Amino acid sequence: MRIIANVKNVLTILTIVLLGFLIRLVGINWDQGTFLHPDERFFIMVTQELEIPSSIKNYFSQESTLRVNNTNHKFYVYGTFPVALLKIISSLVLDKENFSTLTSLGRTISLFLETGTILVVFFLAKSFTKKYNLPKLTPFWSSLLYSLMVLPIQLSHFFTADPFVTFFGLLAVVLFTLTEKKGSASKTNSTKSNLWIILSGISWGIAISSKIAAIFFAPLLLSLFLFYNFEKYSKNTKIKEIIIKSFFSGIIFLVTTYATVRIINPEY
Repeated sequence: MRIIANVKNVLTILTIVLLGFLIRLVGINWDQGTFLHPDERFFIMVTQELEIPSSIKNYFSQESTLRVNNTNHKFYVYGTFPVALLKIISSLVLDKENFSTLTSLGRTISLFLETGTILVVFFLAKSFTKKYNLPKLTPFWSSLLYSLMVLPIQLSHFFTADPFVTFFGLLAVVLFTLTEKKGSASKTNSTKSNLWIILSGISWGIAISSKIAAIFFAPLLLSLFLFYNFEKYSKNTKIKEIIIKSFFSGIIFLVTTYATVRIINPEY
């Protein structure tokens, strides 16, 4: 019976994700090649002027061909990650790179990111459902509601920074919730906990490297960090040890986030 229930749950969430994907796919060429969205148009203009660096040394240099500051669009105020990712993918999959093909590819990236966010919402709701004994259908209703919300559907039709911020910002939260496991004071579980913290930091770093507004995930992440760490250790550990362990966990998270931002978006 448990196997049947698990299969049913998997089919349910896959159906929701497929529904969200198909809704987001409809009208993906909404402007019929007229490129009406100004931010998207600007992103594509910037991407066209970028070039794949000839070496790692070139990438980290001031003259990097993947730096927006080295293009004619120095007033670009977003993070480098979206346009750099589009440039890298386009160099791998496009035979002919032009404004139209870049726009279509960019919208495809937004489509998959927004569809992926449906799954991220599911796992986030599942984590809170398990922790706080919420109704079992909460994760499914949460992901279904997100898949049908108007703004995420709209954003999936443009290549802008917002789908990147939403996906990687929420993914950072989900990964952080995985650090909260019973008995994680043991050495093995502590190592696993630190791994989730590192992955969470990387994800948040990518979000910030897409748009600086992702920094506003900080209050949520800080709240989770304080709550989970004190709850995790309070029953078995003295307050001094709680503070020390929380301090080092925080350092790992912040260093990982900073390193990710500096590697992906050296211009910040």
